[in-house]
Amino acid sequence: MKNRVVSIESRPRRVFDGGKQLVSSPNGKDLSRRNISKEVFIAVVGPAGAGASTAANFLTEEFKHHSSGGANYDTRLIKASSLISAWANRDASGSNSRKTADDVVKLQDLGDRMREADTTAVARAIMGQILNYRAEMTGLNIAEVDELPRAFIIDSLRHPDEVKILRRVYGSAFALVGVVCDREERRDRLIENRLYGADRQNPEKLAQIDDIIERDSESDLPHGQHVTSVFELADFYVDNSFPRAKPTDVATVMNEHLQRLVRIMTRSKVERPTIGETAMHQAHSAQKRSACMSRQVGAALVDEQGNVVSVGTNEVPRAGGGVYGEHYDSTDDDRCVYQPAPQCRNNTEQNRIIEGLIHALDDDLKVTVDRNALAARLRKTDVGALLEFSRAVHAEMDAILSAARLGVSPRGKRLYVTTFPCHYCARHIVSAGVDEVHFIEPYAKSRATDLHADSITTSQIGWERPSVSSIKCTEVALDVDPSTSKKRLPGSPRPDTPKTLFQPFVGVAPRMYAKAFSKDVPLKDKVTGAFIGQGASEWGDGFQLSRVHYTAMEAKLANREGEVS
Repeated sequence: MKNRVVSIESRPRRVFDGGKQLVSSPNGKDLSRRNISKEVFIAVVGPAGAGASTAANFLTEEFKHHSSGGANYDTRLIKASSLISAWANRDASGSNSRKTADDVVKLQDLGDRMREADTTAVARAIMGQILNYRAEMTGLNIAEVDELPRAFIIDSLRHPDEVKILRRVYGSAFALVGVVCDREERRDRLIENRLYGADRQNPEKLAQIDDIIERDSESDLPHGQHVTSVFELADFYVDNSFPRAKPTDVATVMNEHLQRLVRIMTRSKVERPTIGETAMHQAHSAQKRSACMSRQVGAALVDEQGNVVSVGTNEVPRAGGGVYGEHYDSTDDDRCVYQPAPQCRNNTEQNRIIEGLIHALDDDLKVTVDRNALAARLRKTDVGALLEFSRAVHAEMDAILSAARLGVSPRGKRLYVTTFPCHYCARHIVSAGVDEVHFIEPYAKSRATDLHADSITTSQIGWERPSVSSIKCTEVALDVDPSTSKKRLPGSPRPDTPKTLFQPFVGVAPRMYAKAFSKDVPLKDKVTGAFIGQGASEWGDGFQLSRVHYTAMEAKLANREGEVS
């Protein structure tokens, strides 16, 4: 059979003949490029009072100032709270009126009810709203999309399944922004914005604010709000802890970071990672080495010049130094998961303690007491949160010990860790002389800030690096005024001793690192070497989707559209 060129519009029935009939017009690269979607989908998550709505509103306006292919982004804001109210047949038209704490609780109740039968229900309503907006913007049939740039901003997500289904549907074009904020600052904002008049001094109303915060963070219901779990899935983090000059002030500290995110996603400027972003990316890579059956954690220790001097992961120690999994010789691997009868030793010891408690109380327990049910209840107490029986060296300690084996002092260094340090690691971090710790995931079991409030702070306001302030510390201990180097007068105020700073990570998260910073477009003229800007990639960039399903795309590329089997 003689080869012939077939246009993409003509769709004759073809039988695949080893690739001989793949010649077509347009060529594969052009066809792929023509089917690229320029829509992006950005959701925001933040604990109650953090300012997630403020971030969403800012992103909605900021995208309008950016373009792709010569056209400015058209934006739409989707409010999950309005969709939840609509689902419950409630009037959400008064969304700009003053909301009370009671209104917040009612919305939490409605959200729980909506997710009860399907934890993705809110996300599905969001997708329905996006379909409506797109049809309105394009004039096309529902589920059809053109080549114009659009940004759909989602305010906000409260359950991890909402993130997972949106990420599954929108793939690389989806990004989740996590808004960080200090708990006390959040509480103050909720009191200011959701309580009025005498309610701000009412103990019951203040307790209601605390309940809102706790329920929002991690509900007891599987279909409830689980913002802490959502937060861990973010692609980008901003900090909104700093108080505004006045409540109506729209300029926040996080705005500059959000502008950078938009520049990254629109490729409007060449952006490259900060030292912290690279360090957290390496911590995330180290985390993947862990074979711990409980969780994977990674850490990276960074020196004063920004060099990563060591990394660590939570893993079982190996004689001779280091942990299993980091040696070329892997034949002798005694990690729990690779043993003949794999078992988490920490759980084994917890159960042994629980059984011992029940046995010790045998004489006091009624005969009718269900021992198994009692054991299950005890596991939900602090006994089930015991950490010290794990065989693994924690990631923070692995990083610090690895540096020590190389002859590098951890004093004055910064530690980037994927999860907030436990109280065991926290005391060693302080003792090692680490100045500051940056983390992504919270860790409810940690009592670090309670047990070591004298040496750990989570506030950046007025903070000084302990390694730099060591002279002041010595002078305070000697009762000397560091400003005059003279003996302190009796009764004169003593300056606070410096503390190790534990603060949330801000910037591009490890999950977005590669597509955010990959050089996927030419930056210079190959002849003159002149910078030519960041134009569109021939194959699309890391944030773009195909406008057609992959099976439809493969049929187009193979010239087999419309073929009947």
